[in-house]
Amino acid sequence: MWHDKLGAGGSAEVPRKPGPSPWLQMGSAISAGLQLAVLRKPNPNQVAFTAGSFWLALLLVAPWYAAIDYFMAGSPRQFSANGFESLAGHSLLSLFVCYLLLKSLSREAMLWSLATLFAYGALIPMAIYAVAYDAIPDGGDETSNRQWIIYTALALWWAAMLWRALSGLAAGTPAARRVLLSFAAAAVLAAANWLMPSGEFWYTDYYALYRDRPEEEPLVAEDVLPSQPLLLTKALDRIVPGTKGKPSLYFVSFAPYAKQGVFAKEAHYTEHLFESDLGAKDRTLTLINSRASVASTPLASVSNLRTALRELGQKMILDQDILFLYLTSHGSRDAQMAVNLPGVGLHDLGARDLAGMLDAAGIRWRVIVVSSCYSGSFIPELRNDHTLVITAARADRTSFGCSDTAEFTYFGRAYFQQALSRTRSFVDAFGIARDLIHQWETEQKFQHAEPQIDSGSLIQTKLEQWQATLPPRVPATDSATPAEPAVADAEKTQLIGQQRIYQRLSLGSLALSSIVLLVLLFAQLRAYLRHRERSLLVLTLSSAMGLAVLPFHLLAMGAGADAERYMHLFYASLVLTIAQWMSAVIGTLALLRSYGSLAERVRVGPISSPNLPALLPSGDSGQVGVSAESANN
Repeated sequence: MWHDKLGAGGSAEVPRKPGPSPWLQMGSAISAGLQLAVLRKPNPNQVAFTAGSFWLALLLVAPWYAAIDYFMAGSPRQFSANGFESLAGHSLLSLFVCYLLLKSLSREAMLWSLATLFAYGALIPMAIYAVAYDAIPDGGDETSNRQWIIYTALALWWAAMLWRALSGLAAGTPAARRVLLSFAAAAVLAAANWLMPSGEFWYTDYYALYRDRPEEEPLVAEDVLPSQPLLLTKALDRIVPGTKGKPSLYFVSFAPYAKQGVFAKEAHYTEHLFESDLGAKDRTLTLINSRASVASTPLASVSNLRTALRELGQKMILDQDILFLYLTSHGSRDAQMAVNLPGVGLHDLGARDLAGMLDAAGIRWRVIVVSSCYSGSFIPELRNDHTLVITAARADRTSFGCSDTAEFTYFGRAYFQQALSRTRSFVDAFGIARDLIHQWETEQKFQHAEPQIDSGSLIQTKLEQWQATLPPRVPATDSATPAEPAVADAEKTQLIGQQRIYQRLSLGSLALSSIVLLVLLFAQLRAYLRHRERSLLVLTLSSAMGLAVLPFHLLAMGAGADAERYMHLFYASLVLTIAQWMSAVIGTLALLRSYGSLAERVRVGPISSPNLPALLPSGDSGQVGVSAESANN
């Protein structure tokens, strides 16, 4: 009855207008954030978001960043939950910076709106940053490489986004102050994100390359170890003592990893090189772990290396002769080299243990070359005034080329096959090899290993005295043009290059089409919830189906880029890209046609899609009406 609608004062109560649905609020947040990414100023009346909107944004952007990490990582990939910790840490940092920014403008009430907009808006810059990081070649200079260039561009994009956001959320404050604070906040964000520990959702699992290989039947220790003392004694007996008054070079190669044949190949090649061209004939020793040579060659074990160095110390004239020690294997960040022979338990070789062996043997003049991942970590323990240390990588970088099909690692090919064929100076050869490795890694889009060198203050003079004793080198005719690393034949190399081009094009197209479909999905859903048009529901479902193929697209693209036998899956991913774009274009045209149909039905003439949210249900007749007040809003 009518009096039931009267309040205590006898006046009718005005029904409370229901707030926007969570779906609409989420769609508005995503739409406004993506518009902010293209520097469109937000309307403060339409972006009044809450804390819940911000935390929901973190959940929604996580799959996007996981997809970016997936394509940034090389094969084989491994998932890591550290990505969630990193995302949370960086997001809280952004929230804190947004608070300081708004606090400086006395607009703290807009904190959750700004933080939510920035969370969604950063999706596009980060995707472009990932593609640019992978596509732009590195110039080689540590202070001006591609990371700094594109990261600076990313920081400037953040600054522009913050400036445009403040133009809407903090209107009325001095414009110059908004600009300065936006750039200051972006600089703080960029510096903090660069320095903060970063965890990825996906990373390259290099150890899986050999960990997951089928194991051969292991050797039996009792069949292998008894013959070692005799094999080592025979190898040492053939080494001649030093000659008084003539500096001599002694060479030892140590290839302790049996699961990949490239290390044994390098050991044999370097032994022949030093005997034939570098004056070490009858002064070389090779220690190798390989199933093929356990009956003929001493093992590359820590105990055999210790014995060999001790015996060499007795044959060398310690104040004039030089030891060249070459170690090639896998390595770790804690200065350990992997020593492996299936079926025979062996200790790994550490940098400190190696330095102790050399000191105990009394060997004074040393050239030590370590070829492994993270080999730069060996330098602190091995450096002294009488030692030249060369490593294939920085202490925090991996090196490349260790596979059964390769004849050399990248470093082995560059330093021993290429550089030492042009010069007998170990230092000059390092400079040549470093440039070659940088060139190959740039062409392959690998992170640069950055080989290292540490030369003692006295060793160079001793090396020059030894070089003066060598006969002139016969000019070589087959080494003028440096060969690229033999990682694949010509056909496979061409295929890999095509895959990289297709992957880049497909990734960029995938990102753009997904963004278009995502915007369409929320626009169509928002329109359907307001007008209950069946055609709009069909469009919403079509866009959702277009996004639903995204996981299959990612799997197909990743598989096709990882191995040539999956190339048909990679082509399938390109087809999915085309399908997504067709869905996006058709959905856009159909949505605009629906807008025009609705506008015709309410007899207000053609309207554009940004005005559609102003259309509100009116009355009980089911028709759509527009008031002047709502249209203005």
